Amino acid sequence: MYIFFKDKVSAGKRGFRTLAILSLVVLVLTVSLVEPRVAWAKTSPSSTQEPGPEPNQTSETEEVTITLSQEEAELYRRLRDVIQFIREVHPGAVSLETLYEGALRGAVDAVGDPYTVYMGKDDFGSFTSSVEGEYVGIGVTMELVKGKITVVNTFPDSPARLAGLKAGDIITRINGQDVEGKGLSDVAELVRGPEGSGVVVTVYRPSTAEVLHFNLTRRRIKIPTLDVKDLGNGVRYIAISQFTSDTGRDFSAALAGMRALGLKGLVLDLRDNPGGGLEECLEVLKCLVPKGPLVSLVYKEMPREEYANEEEPPQIVPVVVLVNGGTASAAEIVAACVRDRGVGILVGQKTYGKGTVQAVVPFRDGSGLKVTIAEYLPPSGRTIEGEGLLPDVPIADTVFDVPEKPEFTRVLRRGVVGLDVLGVQEALRFMGYDVGTPDGIYGPATERAVKEFEKTVPRTPTGVVDRELLDKLFEAALVYSVEHRQDEALNKAIELLKRRIDTGAWDLRAASPAA
Repeated sequence: MYIFFKDKVSAGKRGFRTLAILSLVVLVLTVSLVEPRVAWAKTSPSSTQEPGPEPNQTSETEEVTITLSQEEAELYRRLRDVIQFIREVHPGAVSLETLYEGALRGAVDAVGDPYTVYMGKDDFGSFTSSVEGEYVGIGVTMELVKGKITVVNTFPDSPARLAGLKAGDIITRINGQDVEGKGLSDVAELVRGPEGSGVVVTVYRPSTAEVLHFNLTRRRIKIPTLDVKDLGNGVRYIAISQFTSDTGRDFSAALAGMRALGLKGLVLDLRDNPGGGLEECLEVLKCLVPKGPLVSLVYKEMPREEYANEEEPPQIVPVVVLVNGGTASAAEIVAACVRDRGVGILVGQKTYGKGTVQAVVPFRDGSGLKVTIAEYLPPSGRTIEGEGLLPDVPIADTVFDVPEKPEFTRVLRRGVVGLDVLGVQEALRFMGYDVGTPDGIYGPATERAVKEFEKTVPRTPTGVVDRELLDKLFEAALVYSVEHRQDEALNKAIELLKRRIDTGAWDLRAASPAA
């Protein structure tokens, strides 16, 4: 979870004295070799990113002297000597900036905290874009299905949607590079790039058995963080993918619209939500829980900071929060607070267990620092860091097994018997075709089902499975698995919520056994 500062001034206003000191990194450094003092020469601003000069300022530079302890001065001299020696003797061309950047990263790494990170200009730009709910890419959601990078959604007005990519397309190459065996994050990295740059995405489209090449231009994509659905009978669903700068406002507006239509209960899906901004998650909580405590921040050497809901929401309804191992940080605060304040229950799997808060501080050169400053505690006071939240109703992830594709060794038609026929029957039944009981015998029912499937390919129905049709059949089964996956956790959440609405109490006796 993050607290964002626009500059060192805003950091100081929040009381983080050490963060204000960090902004001195942007100054140009010169060193006195005699006394343990450091003289910082600050050049007058010239770019639009820097604040303008004071009205009475006339000089081009401003001298600032900072007195260091003897220990700090000795450590700085050692750093300077190492960098100077490297530049003098190393055969490679290593810039001064590169060496100091390495020193900064090393200092941060020495803390031993995976959430405290120094980021250069490019990395910090990507980070801030992601937490703002934006990135530069083509606008697709991908999943790994049976080892294949599969498109499951394209964003409205995105390069992918406008070019014609569709759910079910299997990505095979990015700019000619084979993605077979790569993970989702690796492929996402290949798809993303500088705004305005081109990328060629090659896909296999199972529905038509075509290999298609899409020449796309990357652009800034606004990630839709809310997914809203009407589940019927006054029960609504909101999924929050991440807490970005728009989440609080959008959630409040969505909930207001639901209340106007007769909201009785809410399923709040926080699965795979990595967290985000503190202020945004608090805005969501203020819409859901009664007046009172929300979260506490515990600092190292400062008083505990308490956050509370100062006003009663217009309406409080029962909430089921869906969680899993990807629910982290700010998302865990929301889940814990909803439960601790008696508004709802958690369904799914144990959460990630990230219970710390990071301050995000930008520097004038475009770099930035993400540093852990506090631990957060929900109203119960229970520690989340390293522990996570256990669900009230554990539900394991649904595994949707696609039938195994048999190796093609012969053409299959009526009268043929074998395991390959059984594989075809299972794939057809998986997609809802009537083949009777799969028995490995290619009879009239199997032939009819094959002809029905052939109409969707499309091709002239023959009732015969050759190599081409076998490939199309199992690719279609793969797409079907993406589009028709059963969500057991959501189904259980709806069941529990409707029972709560009818009876006025949570009935966890009918809950599923521990996963």
